[in-house]
Amino acid sequence: AKDRRDWPSIEDFQEPERTLRWREVQHGVYKILEIYDHGQGKFGPSAVLKLESKNGETFFVWATPSIVYAMRKRKSTTFICNLGLKVSEITDGFFYDFKLY
Repeated sequence: AKDRRDWPSIEDFQEPERTLRWREVQHGVYKILEIYDHGQGKFGPSAVLKLESKNGETFFVWATPSIVYAMRKRKSTTFICNLGLKVSEITDGFFYDFKLY
């Protein structure tokens, strides 16, 4: 008989109802549970993060290219803090600020 301990469950195949955009995520600290690499997109690297809030709620969010680049520079990332929309002092444009831990 084959060993079935490493087989995924039906729940592992369920897609999220909706993947949020980063701008829809509330300010605060989230635990990164999973990273799903989606290759290269129009504006840079594309990935979906499965995040957990402090109260235990889990959800999926599209990571901005700057988040993906920052995560690639680190050996490991466990938490991300969404600091919201900021104005760039260099270009006067807007960007979504975050910190990794």
